[in-house]
Amino acid sequence: MREVSGDSGGEYEYRCQDAGGGVNNQTIPKVVAACKVRIGNCSDPMPRRKLDHRNIETRTGKQPVKTSRHDEQPKPQAHRRRIPQPRISSVYLLPVKELRLKLGAEAEVIPGFLLWQVSKLWQRHLTLALQDLKLPSTQAVILANVLRFSEEGRPATQAMLSDAAKVDRMTASQSLRSLEVKRYVTRTALPGDKRANRVVLTTEGRRVALETITRLAATHEKFFEPLVDETAAVVGYLQRLVQANKLA
Repeated sequence: MREVSGDSGGEYEYRCQDAGGGVNNQTIPKVVAACKVRIGNCSDPMPRRKLDHRNIETRTGKQPVKTSRHDEQPKPQAHRRRIPQPRISSVYLLPVKELRLKLGAEAEVIPGFLLWQVSKLWQRHLTLALQDLKLPSTQAVILANVLRFSEEGRPATQAMLSDAAKVDRMTASQSLRSLEVKRYVTRTALPGDKRANRVVLTTEGRRVALETITRLAATHEKFFEPLVDETAAVVGYLQRLVQANKLA
């Protein structure tokens, strides 16, 4: 005689074999059900609980749990009051009509734009004329002025050359350094003023300066040929602009 019992809210007892040793088919489902109850009670996993990010319950008590930066919630930042910035007027924010800006073909009558065009064209013609001498237009003008001051009997200084070529002193210094590397000029300190340098032409520099002036004259004559009958008026206008807009 075999008995199977299970505990699930009550006690169960089933007889699997009858008196003759046979199996009672009606009792099999009840036995299986009793076994399932027992297995379920013993092996069901505990329901998962959301762990605290700061502490966890263990056998030895609450232990702190190390969390990564990704698990940490960002701290709320204090509200910063936005300070209004002063409104700055800009020509880029103004309407075109308010600026009276001329576009397209109308821009061809603006004196500044025309002067800029003439200046760029003049520099391109000078560059082409001095191309084989490997002399930029700024260096050519400075070298020609060194020769002019030398012929006039005046010592050429960096400040004088900067004013004559209408370039800043830094540009004049860089051009003189390049001319000195090419061995066209030499620089020596003036007696009594070590901060000022006297610029003197070398033999090769004098030859290149004469060639430069010859080419500048030929380029000038060809460039201003359309204004040959108005040269005096054009020179007067340009001189007035130069005198009125000198920079320190």
